[in-house]
Amino acid sequence: MEPAVDDVAPDGSPVPGYPAMPGHDALDLVRDQVPPGGSMLDLGCGVGRLANALADAGFAVTGVDIHERMLAHLSPAVDAVHADIAGLDLGMTFDVVVLASHLVNHPTDAGAFLTTCRRHVADHGVVLVERFHPDLLDAFDQQEGAVHGVHIRHEVQTRQGAQFSASAHYTVAGRTWTQDYAAVLLDDAALAELLRTAGLAPDAWLDDDARWLRAVPAS
Repeated sequence: MEPAVDDVAPDGSPVPGYPAMPGHDALDLVRDQVPPGGSMLDLGCGVGRLANALADAGFAVTGVDIHERMLAHLSPAVDAVHADIAGLDLGMTFDVVVLASHLVNHPTDAGAFLTTCRRHVADHGVVLVERFHPDLLDAFDQQEGAVHGVHIRHEVQTRQGAQFSASAHYTVAGRTWTQDYAAVLLDDAALAELLRTAGLAPDAWLDDDARWLRAVPAS
């Protein structure tokens, strides 16, 4: 049986798969960057795997996503915004802005996404960016596994230099969705240049794998 159109976000993400997954693996990392009583903007928040836990912990959280069915899974404690990240202007700033889900690797919109981050981060605040590790494809042609009943298989379709295309197949309760996506791998220099163009500067890596970067407004 083919999934209903409403089950799939504009980027191909299958909505039913994400609520079945556990909390985000970077939850502690992100929480440590939000000051007590602070505010956070989660760009591309999806079903709230980060936003819900942080809002329920007492932080002021705003979650932005382009797909309303994703936002329907947010906690009532999250201020939900249905919008495209590129060009977003909420007219306010936050202590922490999160750009997760490898959105910085988007082949065309990464610069616009980072500009939105800069527009919304307070002068004293930080931007947390999750990237694909630049060596990702050295050991990855196909990966497969299961997370809390969600079976996921990734396979690379094409590669040209730092750019690649891949397919992710999600199976939940006997139904399968395929998400095709493209990305550009960013080494440290390329990421720093993207940040600079958006008015941001790299500050520190937050994990041993150099996937999560803390950036700050450029002086």
